[in-house]
Amino acid sequence: MTPLAAGPNRDVGNASYAEKKPVYEQSEFDVTKRVAAEHAEWTPESIASRQQWLANQAMSIWRLAELS
Repeated sequence: MTPLAAGPNRDVGNASYAEKKPVYEQSEFDVTKRVAAEHAEWTPESIASRQQWLANQAMSIWRLAELS
């Protein structure tokens, strides 16, 4: 899952990643452009990689380690 403006999101709907990737490349959101740039295919491995990256971003932004 990645942010996408309403119009492009409506256009791609439940399309395959291969069909969504060019739309992601043109997204106004850098985080969405990053998905397209770093993942040629959307596989379990790429999902795990993105999940880890997002977790690291969250920990950095919200300093979660300091709260525990």
